Amino acid sequence: MGQKEAVEIGMEDMEIPPFADIGKKYPVYFKMAGKVMTLDQVINFCITTPMAGEALAWDDQRMADLAAYITWVNMVKTKTMKKENTEG
Repeated sequence: MGQKEAVEIGMEDMEIPPFADIGKKYPVYFKMAGKVMTLDQVINFCITTPMAGEALAWDDQRMADLAAYITWVNMVKTKTMKKENTEG
């Protein structure tokens, strides 16, 4: 994605840590889109808007894989955070 596209959607100065807010439960209000979205909708929004890609079909195996991966990362992140909080 070129600089022009980033400016048009207002992301040129954004720093988004990997898996920021991954622990949210879905559906959730997604500020960047300005509406409540499911995890699948957020995945497609991220593919089509900041990355300027083509949306995945809802029954696409890649959509299921991405959603499963994000769910797994959330579980690992949550367990790690709980462990760090109890060890401190």
